[in-house]
Amino acid sequence: MRTLLLFLISLTTLSSETNLIRCVEANEEKILNLKMMPSDKLLNANLIVSAEWYEKFLNMYESSYRNSVSSLEEIRKTTLGSFFDEVETFEKIAEIYKNIDSLDESTKETFIIIIEPLQATLKGNMKLVREQSIDICYELGVY
Repeated sequence: MRTLLLFLISLTTLSSETNLIRCVEANEEKILNLKMMPSDKLLNANLIVSAEWYEKFLNMYESSYRNSVSSLEEIRKTTLGSFFDEVETFEKIAEIYKNIDSLDESTKETFIIIIEPLQATLKGNMKLVREQSIDICYELGVY
């Protein structure tokens, strides 16, 4: 009888852990795929941008406007939160991203270049993404 009780307790614990893992993974996917607003901690993270990305970004502008574009160092000092403020609101970016296949090729390429630092920053801060995901699960009562 005691063995059966221990077995049932362990199944309950395993089930709870599995539910929490599934919940966390689902929320991480939502954050990374722009289906959920990043937390304040993530919004304070600096953008992660490469020199390669910066060249693609510069090439979007006509040569006469390139001098007015922020330097790579200035962009790297920009936070994820101000990126949303400067480009568009998170909801608008998420909506465009959700319907990206409906964009013409040129617009699609431009949009991908613009959001690349956003995705790199989220993926580069997976600890914060995980913390936000766990917090959401706990708020939902998944332990």
